[in-house]
Amino acid sequence: MAILSIGMTTVDYLYKIDKFPNFANSQNKCTDSFVDIGGPVGRGVVFLNRVNADYKHIALIGSGTQAEILKSLCKNEGLNTEWFIGNENKSQNSSIILSENNRATFYDVPKYNNDSVENLGEYIRNNIYKYSLLYTDCNNLSILKILSKINKPKLIDTGGLKEDTLPYLYDMDYIIVPEYFTDAFINYKNLSKCNSAEEEVLCCFNELKPKLFTLTLGEKGGLYTTDGKTVHKYEANKPKNIVDTCGCGDIFHSCFAWCLDNGFDIEKCHNISAAAASVHALDMGNKSTPNFSQMQKFL
Repeated sequence: MAILSIGMTTVDYLYKIDKFPNFANSQNKCTDSFVDIGGPVGRGVVFLNRVNADYKHIALIGSGTQAEILKSLCKNEGLNTEWFIGNENKSQNSSIILSENNRATFYDVPKYNNDSVENLGEYIRNNIYKYSLLYTDCNNLSILKILSKINKPKLIDTGGLKEDTLPYLYDMDYIIVPEYFTDAFINYKNLSKCNSAEEEVLCCFNELKPKLFTLTLGEKGGLYTTDGKTVHKYEANKPKNIVDTCGCGDIFHSCFAWCLDNGFDIEKCHNISAAAASVHALDMGNKSTPNFSQMQKFL
């Protein structure tokens, strides 16, 4: 059993400052800063690596200084990564951690040449027999096109609603969405109006017909269904000293993939993933991403 993780992997520049800035005319003191691995799948793979999961991480990357920094960060973390190099000399992603748990994220996502995408697709097709589960995000349309043709169980972190990626959700087995996705999806597809989050979960499931549809609701836990008839709830773990919630969803998704790969039932997958996400919130960036010994307490 092994996980093939494919998706956005970036450089995050994190800064902690003394107060929330007035962007029009702001002067702030930086109290802490560092560079870290970012991106929905990038952060998730940090978790997979720290819990000693059987996985392979593949990602597209730009060229130039930022790309070299990213490769160095992943190497130092010990990630099992296969890079596919594009031809754009661009940075990828930066995050700013602000006071009182406020934050702003600025994206600069590189474009990749067709050869890079085709090489990645060929690698997947030639090696897919080694893996039991595909774990991805919705940040690259070309990757979703490739994965839609692969006959393996697929788990996807949708992030916010992206219209051009919606057709590929019908090919996914385990769909995990954030708050507000369901309402946006239902409105976009002109589906029946819903009066509750539970109804929205059922509506989305019955439209997409995956094996699982999960709506994450942050500190309120989340809702999920596996049959389109009954909605189940899972509770969030609420740590006392939250420092940074950015990336908690990414840890939830990757932990869910790990739990599936270990053969846990769906209820246990949700509970363990919620626990892992709560540990991640205890420090900036990936500093508190849980390792295997920490996860043992939840197993």
